[in-house]
Amino acid sequence: LITRALNYCFFTAVFTVYGILFALEDHSLSLKDYWMSGHQGQFHTVLAIYLFVQAGWFAAIELKQLLATGLRMYFKSGWNVLDICSISMMLVIIPLHISRTADDAGGALAPLIAFEIILCWFKVFFYALAFEPTGPVVHMVFQISYAVRSWAVLLLMNMVAFGTALMVLYQYTASDGSFSGFDLALLTLFNSLFGVFDNTANLSDGSWRQL
Repeated sequence: LITRALNYCFFTAVFTVYGILFALEDHSLSLKDYWMSGHQGQFHTVLAIYLFVQAGWFAAIELKQLLATGLRMYFKSGWNVLDICSISMMLVIIPLHISRTADDAGGALAPLIAFEIILCWFKVFFYALAFEPTGPVVHMVFQISYAVRSWAVLLLMNMVAFGTALMVLYQYTASDGSFSGFDLALLTLFNSLFGVFDNTANLSDGSWRQL
């Protein structure tokens, strides 16, 4: 188990570096030009090959487990669902990147990589469950997350109420577009919970500054 945990942590760390390099990459270059551009392009490409091979190995392990336990029993575990999603995404990401498909602005590759990084690090929690120093902490996090469901529903209800109300009032505040749409209203209200807000526009603009 320790070997598998270390192997997966290394895999996750490598993919994190891969994601950082993807963010720094010049996406206008072809694969050949990117390789010839310097050490970054070469290192990035080598990481991509390693990640694809490693993901294929993980896929083989999951397939053996699926055949041994059966489809119904396999998908009863949320960790197995996480594995399937994460591995499948990795096997899609690397070919898309190598072929320079959907990696331009607005393409699907960047969101896929961003989401995959989160999934990979979340899977580390699974291995943390097996060790005495980290297992109780992971259990505690899951128990707290489960317990705050009702609170989260009530918070969402309040955000919808106040977000809609502020959207109605801010339609007369031309200098502030934070509440110009329902999605922006909820996002602005959510940010305000963490102290990220600016009320200066209310002092000089709008028909309902008092409210």
